Amino acid sequence: MTIEGLERTLPNGFHDAEIRTIRLDYVKRTASLELSLWVDDFDVSRKHKELYRDAVLEFQGMQSVILDPPDPDYEFAQPEPLWVDLADRPPDPPIRAFAKLPEGSFVTRFFVRDWNSFISIAATSANLRWTSEVHSKLDE
Repeated sequence: MTIEGLERTLPNGFHDAEIRTIRLDYVKRTASLELSLWVDDFDVSRKHKELYRDAVLEFQGMQSVILDPPDPDYEFAQPEPLWVDLADRPPDPPIRAFAKLPEGSFVTRFFVRDWNSFISIAATSANLRWTSEVHSKLDE
């Protein structure tokens, strides 16, 4: 599945997700992100409860992962998850490493608010595995 297909299955897509861990396995060609996804559904509850659910987002057929350097004007070295959103447009200028990807590949880009920069992942498929029940950030 592509990241866009996964995003359509989530109440808020990857908006306001929090990445805790990134793992790259160059032998298995996988990239795994441990993250918390915002799952409040305002159409159902009409209340803002800051509900999140932990998951692992795994990319198979990883071609390349690019972590842009943080903007030095941001406090990027804090011991906390990365606050991200799925980017809705391709990089400008284009990333040369993604110019000749194998057929069936896609590029996913997360805007890291804490860095004012991007994490870009090229892969052939993605899947999401839930690792917790829904929890409220207001209780933390």
